[in-house]
Amino acid sequence: MAEVKEDKELWQEVSELRKEVKEIREDIHRLDLKIEQVDKSLRDELHRLDKKFTVLILIAIFLIVFLNQNALMFILKLMRIMP
Repeated sequence: MAEVKEDKELWQEVSELRKEVKEIREDIHRLDLKIEQVDKSLRDELHRLDKKFTVLILIAIFLIVFLNQNALMFILKLMRIMP
């Protein structure tokens, strides 16, 4: 009789553990989905910042060349590209 009771208790514990494992797996799945969302969001933000940075660098280069034409001519003369 004691063995039957112990078996029932063991099976009940096994059942509870299985439920806990199932809940943990569901939590892991939810966390994976959240991680994917955050990853996509960060990639989009990085891409947007990369575009902005590229445009700002191009504007800066244009302004340096435009505002320093004499310096550019001097550099070209030093490199013997222009007479």
